[in-house]
Amino acid sequence: MKCKQGILNTIRQNNPQFLSSGIGENAEYVPMDRYLAKALQLHVAAGSSTLLSVQLEDWLEMDKPVNIPGTVDEYPNWRRKLSVNLEEMFARDDVNEIAKSLSEVREKASH
Repeated sequence: MKCKQGILNTIRQNNPQFLSSGIGENAEYVPMDRYLAKALQLHVAAGSSTLLSVQLEDWLEMDKPVNIPGTVDEYPNWRRKLSVNLEEMFARDDVNEIAKSLSEVREKASH
């Protein structure tokens, strides 16, 4: 919880515009939902790194982890499929909105 609180504090201090109005200040009561995920991605996108990589699973709100260490036989690590095909994914308004927002933030960060 301490790490999540630190991340929330960092976003609030440096990029509060990325946090939806409903996101509280106490990480203990803030769920890891699409609003916090979006704020995290936009916060990282606003950084000065040359490259930005995001997981499409986050955009689709797929909550099972891609890799679970030590479960090579029990869990299909790194072989999970997206819950929809790319055409369906990019037909979604929420996916297009986050893609557009990330592009805009990256453009500003590059100047």
